[in-house]
Amino acid sequence: MQGWSGVTTFLTQICEAFRQSGHPLREVALPPLDQLEEKVLEGVHTPNVGGALRAATVPVECSGRTRDVARNAPSPIMNEGQFVRDIKLSAGYLLELYRDIRMVWRLRRQWRGCVIVVNEFGCETVPVALRFVAPWSRIVAISHTHPGHGVDANHWVRCWLERLCYWSVSDILYNSDASRREWSAKLGVSASKGRVIHLGTESPDLSVPSDYPAREPDTVDFVCVARFVAWKGQSNLVRVWQEVVKKGNNSARLILIGGGPCLDSVRLAAELAKLGTRVVFMGERTKADRYFNAADVAVLMSNEPEAFGLVLLEAMSRGKPVLASRLGGIPEIVIEGETGLLVDPFDYESAAQRVCLLAASADDRFRLGANGRKRWADHFTVDKMKHEFEDYFDLV
Repeated sequence: MQGWSGVTTFLTQICEAFRQSGHPLREVALPPLDQLEEKVLEGVHTPNVGGALRAATVPVECSGRTRDVARNAPSPIMNEGQFVRDIKLSAGYLLELYRDIRMVWRLRRQWRGCVIVVNEFGCETVPVALRFVAPWSRIVAISHTHPGHGVDANHWVRCWLERLCYWSVSDILYNSDASRREWSAKLGVSASKGRVIHLGTESPDLSVPSDYPAREPDTVDFVCVARFVAWKGQSNLVRVWQEVVKKGNNSARLILIGGGPCLDSVRLAAELAKLGTRVVFMGERTKADRYFNAADVAVLMSNEPEAFGLVLLEAMSRGKPVLASRLGGIPEIVIEGETGLLVDPFDYESAAQRVCLLAASADDRFRLGANGRKRWADHFTVDKMKHEFEDYFDLV
């Protein structure tokens, strides 16, 4: 089997699981673009939205959630005619496909007799390029996102590419049943092909970071570890904490860890709300999951469906209760009232009530955290995930 090297946890864990088992998994990195290709791309791509070159080579409307474009960001071509928009979207995807075909063509000889595991699915051109270059190979795509909720999520060009991507792959590995259901609905198929394999995490490092913010004895810390992009909902958390303050709660403190394009706007919102030390911004941190060690509650207020929510497992493995959105794959991890509490991310008052409830009861926090630790140990360890991967690829 041969894996396509990517940056998300799902593929990284596949590689690590098979290395530990002694299976012949090889990772193949994308070859760099040559100078000619870079000049071609530079001449036609639309405004850079940050990140890798791939994120800068397609129109912003195509990028959706997976490319960190704000959900309600204005489209740079929204005021143009529909025909012009369609042409630009189509040109962006064709350019993307051209670039991917050029890259995968250089690696075609390495794939003979191998299964190709590609870390891209949905509004992506890599699986299509792989099918074009290796028409007889078995291509397994990893779906680590839900269908996009961006400006042009339902545009016919994007929907056409998503269906083309779906029919280009032999099989799909989903993070959650919710993700599979959403893709089935978006693609218009009764039951999407593929299998659900939940992620797992290693036994946690329980050391407390030296820069964890000092606190008063009665303070109850709610820690959110997430990239600052619109759909992760840190702005919703700021509004929730405004409600918490209005309710007279003086113990709950929100600690936000991470960086990203929305960091400054969320920080400004907290300043305008005069939340002061009730909301602490830590910025980006290495091994950010260790901040859960000193936390009382883990919180994730995503306002779009999570395909899974790995960060919640990192908290549960440490025996921490969880407060999270009732969206996407999260309810497959968090059992309401047993391992944590689930909320509507847009119902700020109700979410604030849940915050106050957890802040007021150490017994509830301990009970939920202990149950969460047990659920993680029973269902979401790396060993369990590894066995599922082994079972799946033995059938391929």
